[in-house]
Amino acid sequence: MSADSPPFPEIGDLVPHATPMLALERLVEWEPDRARALACLRPDHPLMRRGSADACVAIELITQTVAAYLGMLSFRRGEPVHVGLVVACRKLELLRARIEPGELLTIDVRRVRSGDHVGVFEGEARDAAGLVVAVGNFTLVYGAQFDV
Repeated sequence: MSADSPPFPEIGDLVPHATPMLALERLVEWEPDRARALACLRPDHPLMRRGSADACVAIELITQTVAAYLGMLSFRRGEPVHVGLVVACRKLELLRARIEPGELLTIDVRRVRSGDHVGVFEGEARDAAGLVVAVGNFTLVYGAQFDV
């Protein structure tokens, strides 16, 4: 499902995160093995410190995009969206130090492999100029057993 597909559900319906922590604006692309979302950290977002955010915040943005990917997968199956947990980060490259408030980032994730309740995902965050801000590889566990 790409940009010319029907609109996706609201991001809050796909990602089991509440405001103010939800940083994704919307899901813009989804396919069975990948997704793309737009993220923007507002100046009052809890991850902002001293006027900007450390680039390591990209971990949260990438894993929220994984959550949106999984939420859309559940939505397409007619299942409820479930909570997931990051259990490992095998790789993280930060190509700059800070993320500025209001900066629009494009987040791409790709499912590397997965089972019923665990998956490995690669992700990257790019700025409006297309420059890579961060790249990472994450393992998540997810499913009804983690719902609170």
